[in-house]
Amino acid sequence: MTAGALVTVAIPVYNGAKELLASLSLIRNQTYDNLEIIISDNASTDETPDICATAARKDARIRYFRQASNLGPTPNFNHALSLKRGDFFMWAADDDEKAPTYIEKTVAALLRNRDASMACTWATLVMTTGERVHRPYSSGIASSRVAERVEAFVADTQCFTFYGLYRASVVDAIGPIDPWLDADRRYLFKAILRGPFEVVPETLFRFQMANTLDDYIKMGFKMRPGAADFDLDLYRHFPQLMHAAELDDETIRETTAAMRRRLRPYLDNRAGYLISRALHDEKPRREKLRSLFAWGRQYPPMMRSRMFWGALRRLLL
Repeated sequence: MTAGALVTVAIPVYNGAKELLASLSLIRNQTYDNLEIIISDNASTDETPDICATAARKDARIRYFRQASNLGPTPNFNHALSLKRGDFFMWAADDDEKAPTYIEKTVAALLRNRDASMACTWATLVMTTGERVHRPYSSGIASSRVAERVEAFVADTQCFTFYGLYRASVVDAIGPIDPWLDADRRYLFKAILRGPFEVVPETLFRFQMANTLDDYIKMGFKMRPGAADFDLDLYRHFPQLMHAAELDDETIRETTAAMRRRLRPYLDNRAGYLISRALHDEKPRREKLRSLFAWGRQYPPMMRSRMFWGALRRLLL
């Protein structure tokens, strides 16, 4: 199927020779063929350059770029992004397996909903202990109301949807990927502030994961003591992210309330855990208070005192 809209597929790769050929073949053989395929090779030392150069000679849609030295993953992803020319854009990992109709179906979803910022499909998660089909997000992710979308996003954030299809105007508004460990999730969050996600109800994506099902479940158990608090990190930056998305004041108030409502149990648990540790710490009282104050300053004033005193009250009662 050839359509008017050009789709840019960016493939950042480093030493991906083992899986790249198969993944690239699946992209080249999509039923939607109005593509430009950008390969950004991060100075690979295996057979990746030969695979890419050969593919580029065979397929005029491929633009192959090789870095002179390894830039690191995030700069290489952003380099591929900077070269896009399409009306729609997607990243593809060197071990991705997207069904032949993946791009056709996601393009159609974005054309049906002109307000949508991104489209994705159900996915098969390939783990070390077997496979599991996942259907990302509840129906609220497609709502016209930002608050409903944010609640759906926080309730079930699946980072593999980062490899979905974005509207180019949304990618331009978001800008490059942040240099954060959880950058894919933050990127998705920026996208959901700018428009609904369209989820195609078909399993058209196989996503490789380097962990077990148990590990994956634990990753989703938010705010467990000692865990990396990704949701709290989102909350810390929530005000500036909303303003960057140019939301009006009423939408910001409504969305902030939704974010609080969804995250409050996790925030309370995290605050209670940290306060409990501080109270039982052998450090002098002044150091305990300094530590708690430093932790509290990470969060916006709109929730800092309420979260702190609520957690402390429960500990003392």
